[in-house]
Amino acid sequence: MGGGGQLIEIINEWGLEILTKEGKPTWTRNDQSSVIDLTLTTPSLVNRLIQCQRADDIEHASDHYPIRTVLDFETPVRTQPKRRNWKATDDAKLFHRIEENLRVEDLSQAGPQQIEAKCQGLMQSGSQGGPSSSPQTHENA
Repeated sequence: MGGGGQLIEIINEWGLEILTKEGKPTWTRNDQSSVIDLTLTTPSLVNRLIQCQRADDIEHASDHYPIRTVLDFETPVRTQPKRRNWKATDDAKLFHRIEENLRVEDLSQAGPQQIEAKCQGLMQSGSQGGPSSSPQTHENA
């Protein structure tokens, strides 16, 4: 089976849609031309298609024309996580907050769950000490 047959088999197997329009060559050389550059999509994206056409307005140094494909997508805006300005930390407040939770009771008879709970409390005291002792950076304010 030739390359074209394999491509058709893959398109059918995956249920893909061909967006490239017939009749408008995507490749030209001398007096030859063909629609050999294909734009494929899944059926779920066909209804989001705004444009798929040869982009004659784009400069290209090739015998293949670029294909402009525009889909209607709304890209979610990534929000920056809140950050602390650790250089402006009030060390006395931070140390006090951590020391409050460092008072360790006798854990010699404690079980794994009690030890885990105490460790979690210690880690939480460090992370909770930050907000009370360190301002947020200006970009988060």
